[in-house]
Amino acid sequence: RIFRKIAFSPRHRGDEMDATLDKILNDVAHTDDSGLDVVLQAHLIPLLNCAGSDNQDIRSRAIELLSHITKRVRPNPDIRLPAQALIELFLTSPSFVVKNLTMIFADMAFARLAPLEKSALFRLVVLALGPTTGTTAAQDLQQGALLRMAVRALPQLSIPSTFAEARAAFSYFFTEQPRSETSHTFDHPLMKDQVLTLSSNLIALLDFSLDLLLCNPPDQKDSPCVSGRSWTRICGAQSTLPSDLVAIQTFVLKFLGSTLFRPFPNLVLKHALAASCSFESSVRTLGETLLKEVRPNADLEAPDLVASLYRLALGSASPVSPDGPATIVDGPDSKKRAPFSIQVAVMKILSRSVRAANTVPAAVTLLRTALLGPPLPKATPQQPPSPSPALPLPEPPVAPGPKTESFMKALGLAPQTTADSPKPVDSGPPLTTPSLQVAAVSFAQWVLLQASEDSLRAMAPALYVTALTLTSVYRPAQTEGQKSNPAQQQLEQRLRIHGTAPHHSAMRDFGYQCLGSLARRLPAVVRNSNGVALVAHCLEALRSEDASFRLALVEALSMLSGAFAHTVSPPLPPQIEDRLSQLMAEALQHPRSTPQARFAAVSWALRTRPFHDLTARLVCIIGAADPDQSVRDEARKGLNP
Repeated sequence: RIFRKIAFSPRHRGDEMDATLDKILNDVAHTDDSGLDVVLQAHLIPLLNCAGSDNQDIRSRAIELLSHITKRVRPNPDIRLPAQALIELFLTSPSFVVKNLTMIFADMAFARLAPLEKSALFRLVVLALGPTTGTTAAQDLQQGALLRMAVRALPQLSIPSTFAEARAAFSYFFTEQPRSETSHTFDHPLMKDQVLTLSSNLIALLDFSLDLLLCNPPDQKDSPCVSGRSWTRICGAQSTLPSDLVAIQTFVLKFLGSTLFRPFPNLVLKHALAASCSFESSVRTLGETLLKEVRPNADLEAPDLVASLYRLALGSASPVSPDGPATIVDGPDSKKRAPFSIQVAVMKILSRSVRAANTVPAAVTLLRTALLGPPLPKATPQQPPSPSPALPLPEPPVAPGPKTESFMKALGLAPQTTADSPKPVDSGPPLTTPSLQVAAVSFAQWVLLQASEDSLRAMAPALYVTALTLTSVYRPAQTEGQKSNPAQQQLEQRLRIHGTAPHHSAMRDFGYQCLGSLARRLPAVVRNSNGVALVAHCLEALRSEDASFRLALVEALSMLSGAFAHTVSPPLPPQIEDRLSQLMAEALQHPRSTPQARFAAVSWALRTRPFHDLTARLVCIIGAADPDQSVRDEARKGLNP
């Protein structure tokens, strides 16, 4: 019936394409499936060209015949198609219709080739790759089909044992240009006065390879850091991952570990990192091996590499400001943040890069996300940062209670509740893990050490809030009979941390260390009323914290004292000096005062006030009669000029 309909439809007799269609129709109609591959070897390319005709009648007849051929070929894998001719037609045809139809047959043809035949077409497939951004859904399918062909040609791909030979064999991956400041260029001793520029085809293949390595096996968890566009390219029209995904990932890693990429570790570092965190043991082993080879030679100060590592960890989340809520970029290219294991691996690498420590606001966004989970939208509009050196900092709570609860609510870290509100239910996946927090602590210490003054000033408000939140959330469990802090309970529930008590202690200890480090690096940030409130918070904590944390508090107060020293300009306002004097007196005479609190008060009197200051001398006189030997020794230093 299909042939009768095509044969007797109106057409212009004598037209060359019309005659071609008649011949193809006759040959296909009188050939069974066993001989159909011979007919298609001769007639499939002309038939596809007819589908691009300007004549509506010829185009319709050609497409209808192609549809019939597809129904006969698809279920029969023994029918071979001219794969090379189809890919060449895709490369040369200007018609989008012809390209689209050609790729349908090229995809089937390539799947029926032997491994060696696939590898022989690798160069042609790579050259057919087009741009990877700004494409339509149909072009995404075409791009994905070519990329899937390219990775399936890797198993039998022959790569020479030296880089010089490999570069010559894969010359279509690189172009030589005079040395200049260009993106995606790499120096190599063999190049002398030239640099290698990556072709867009290789960039597309490397991006696709990374997406493949980020995919989890179908029987494992989903793949959140793969965008919708990348998922379409990987899965095709079936929308399911290939059953041999693990084998494909293995071939990709072996390709990336070949001599072709050995001189360029920055190209494959992300791939090795993603593979080293795979659920599949064989892929993970190959990834760890490749990571050990490329990490020592990678240039961790390269801007492109640092930016790509942050994008890998954070996904499409882009903070409005260093301490602001995250904004998710919706669309086919949007990605969620990477799994916890990849975030840990990324921070371990970024902890060796000075550029990473000065990347604002990505560095502080990654730290805050790893330590506390993604930030919630704030109840009030985000205020722009002050241009003055003394950035406004949130006032810390002095002790657990209603003030702490309001402080947490102001940060957007605890939902508004009332006495009649139902208790929130702990549900959903964890927003961070103990191992991720430990990696974040190491990275934060690197940032505090390596960030420039300007970069750290931009990150200071967010780091301050994060550190102070850690000291509040991870307080020890309250004794029976005491009313627990609702805000603290809700924040702990939101974080879903299942770490042990020593881990909670380490997080609180780091919070105090971070506060002190900020004060030491940026005295102007805390040399204000909010900084005084922080001093009060630390002195109060010296009376309430466990003895194991008091050393960290003493160190934090020691670093804070440098910001309030009388030698620092400009002079402190009288009201701040009066408040500091009051805090020192309270620390000495409070009924629950500890030796550490009294030692800190005496130390502050020595470091922040000149010798002629009467309040400081009174503190030293009182401290000289203290029952603790260390306090007496410190106080006596302030009694002699």
